[in-house]
Amino acid sequence: MKIILLSGCDSCGKTTTFNLLYDELIDNMNAQIIKKKKQLGANKKDFECILSYNSKKIALFSVGDFSRKVTSAFKDYEEMACDLLICACNDKFKLPYKKLKNDDKIVEKTFEENIKNHDKTNICDMKKIKKILSKFINILN
Repeated sequence: MKIILLSGCDSCGKTTTFNLLYDELIDNMNAQIIKKKKQLGANKKDFECILSYNSKKIALFSVGDFSRKVTSAFKDYEEMACDLLICACNDKFKLPYKKLKNDDKIVEKTFEENIKNHDKTNICDMKKIKKILSKFINILN
């Protein structure tokens, strides 16, 4: 299983970026739902789900503010035979980063102080993940 990790500090927009990615995959890229979007954790917008895209099983896991949950997600989604896990992780943690393999990718979440630019920044970061996702899908096929 390959991993794309969206890394960022507290409240920088990781969950918002994940929701944008989910919408993009479902609405514009024709991904099919395997495991329905399920809310997780204290943040009502955090979720997990599994999608099928280009015959590949892709897990999304946005709960990145708990190190053990992130590392458990690595194991859990691999056991579910996912080809790709896209997950969030707070950059203050060490263990999840140590568990990444050389061909996994880290996307640094852009921190934008100006609230007027949050939407634009989150869309830009979502597009970065989408580009890596496309490359991984081509490699896996």
